[in-house]
Amino acid sequence: MKRICAALVLLVLASTASADTIMPSGKPLYSDYKVRGVGDIVTILIVESSSASKSASTNTNSSISSDASSAGRFDWVDFWNLDVANNSDGGGTTRRQGNLTARITANVVEIDENGLLVIEGARTVRVNGEEEKIVLHGKLRPEDVQPDNTVLSTYLADAAIDFTGEGSLDNAARPGILTRILDWLF
Repeated sequence: MKRICAALVLLVLASTASADTIMPSGKPLYSDYKVRGVGDIVTILIVESSSASKSASTNTNSSISSDASSAGRFDWVDFWNLDVANNSDGGGTTRRQGNLTARITANVVEIDENGLLVIEGARTVRVNGEEEKIVLHGKLRPEDVQPDNTVLSTYLADAAIDFTGEGSLDNAARPGILTRILDWLF
């Protein structure tokens, strides 16, 4: 009986204890933690896709005709009859498509006046002398954060996602110096 009473007393004491006494950080043990304030982190699932195309065409025609029938003493010279024609056809098409899929964890650096969380994050990956870097900045609504503390990049407002790469592959893909000079000249 003493053991049962002691167990009941411990249960009552444990149930009345505050979260601060259980967790010094003030975060309760029994609830899901969701990003709420400055210093918290959130994982952004970058799922960006873009495509654009544009085409243009031109067709111009012009002609000039001149006939000088009264040339006086120079009637026998035929160069007074002048016919000039100019035709031009042109066209062009541009097409661009890009996809980016990645995961990056970002820090909440500020809460703006509307309650939006301002986030920033960066990730650098180096493999075999190649370096890829993703830098992310944006704003998100706390209610868009999923229970697992993730949010799709499509939910970010004022999103700026910069993806760059450097290394031998990047250098090989870049045109040579002579090609760049000729492109600049012409």
